[in-house]
Amino acid sequence: MIEIEKLRVGDYSVNCYIVHESARKDCVLVDPGYEPERILRHLAEENLTPVAILLTHAHFDHIGGAAALAREAHVPVYCHERELSRLTQPEGTLAPMFGLPLTVPSDVAPLRTGQRIALGNTTLTVLHTPGHTPGSICFDEGSMLFSGDTLFCGGEGRTDFPGGSASQMADSLRRLALLDGDRLVYPGHGGRTTLSQ
Repeated sequence: MIEIEKLRVGDYSVNCYIVHESARKDCVLVDPGYEPERILRHLAEENLTPVAILLTHAHFDHIGGAAALAREAHVPVYCHERELSRLTQPEGTLAPMFGLPLTVPSDVAPLRTGQRIALGNTTLTVLHTPGHTPGSICFDEGSMLFSGDTLFCGGEGRTDFPGGSASQMADSLRRLALLDGDRLVYPGHGGRTTLSQ
């Protein structure tokens, strides 16, 4: 059975998800945007061991804690291959636009569309959903979807930032709507929803 813990972190209330199977203590972190010390404390309290950091996209509010967590926990960081270049360009992270300092992870591995990430008996499949950014992705488990800033409860992600595209967002949302069956949706901000909703 999958367990999902949500920590709302930082001034922009980003949802950092800690995903693990109830019978196991290894976990993945999805979008640890801020407060790496708080995340590490929580992991220690719950006796959880991170094995990977998964980024839905490269905006500062979703990646701000990744470098420190990767360094302290000795875990790899992953994002979509089309998002890698944005990590090396400050403008791609939006940090300069908001006047914020940012340390990005120094070594990030590329994910590709359809790639599968195993966590025990659970598999997360990478869905490329451009629109918010060129390399935005969702992680699909089949009954749940980690949607980053692609899909929210009652709305979708902004497309007016550099690299955004309203037409790509519309295409991505159409593809999500065509997925077989319903899913619990865990967005990058705000409350949980369902794909049917």
